[in-house]
Amino acid sequence: MNEYSLYTYAMAKSLYDNRNGDILDILVPFVVLIVKNEGPEAGITQFEIRKELRKNYNLKIPLYVLKSIITRAKRSNYLKQKSKKVYLAEEADSVLKTIETERKIDRENNEFILGLKEYLEENNIELSFSKTATAIKIMI
Repeated sequence: MNEYSLYTYAMAKSLYDNRNGDILDILVPFVVLIVKNEGPEAGITQFEIRKELRKNYNLKIPLYVLKSIITRAKRSNYLKQKSKKVYLAEEADSVLKTIETERKIDRENNEFILGLKEYLEENNIELSFSKTATAIKIMI
């Protein structure tokens, strides 16, 4: 399991719980983040977005689904597309503000895992940080 799976799950769950649309709308912020991080000025192709989604978030999205997600993001004015490149649009900041940053979620997850590890140690249950994280991922 990819190290970002817990982050991806937490972010998707948060977006799902606060959603106004369907499952494709939940994936729009992931795509906007990829475009922001990988190609805000030069643009990024759909194939590159797909590769980065898999690498960064362990999301395996078929290309035809990704095209639908990009279309929704364009309708909301989060992304724009010229030729085969995708760029950030004017309203991208509004969708980026609706999600927590990767570092904050990672920090919260690590704090939770460390707290759980301390609790387990206090109760004479020995698990390393990585084994504790793995046990949590298995439960999720």
